[in-house]
Amino acid sequence: MTEVRSTSRRLLVLRFDGATCAVTASELAAIDHDGAGARISVEGPIQDLAELLPHCKSAATPLRLIVDVKGYRRCIRARAELELVETSAVYRMPNLLRECGVAPWLRGVVLLGEQDDQQPALWLDLEKLALASEQETDR
Repeated sequence: MTEVRSTSRRLLVLRFDGATCAVTASELAAIDHDGAGARISVEGPIQDLAELLPHCKSAATPLRLIVDVKGYRRCIRARAELELVETSAVYRMPNLLRECGVAPWLRGVVLLGEQDDQQPALWLDLEKLALASEQETDR
């Protein structure tokens, strides 16, 4: 993996029963309730994170992560506990792994926690994740 050094990245961490994922917080347009409590309208199908990552299941209340993709609001549903963190330990997937079939929405890995007790989490690309269901139906 290729380390990406920057002063700091603000990440939204999604904690599930069996996994932890992170997304770059600045990519989010909004976080909304799911179902009848939803306030923000979106275009296109809602991508459920649990369908793409089977370990990303939880008893938490479902929420919608809203992403702006080329002027259209797309939605990713997740049942997760959320936490906003800052980290500088992020690693991108090399292109070689992409050629081996790694999902295009998997950006890499982030290390969360204190220096002595860092836990890895999948680093997801929200825009590509929001478009994943549309790309599958186009094939």
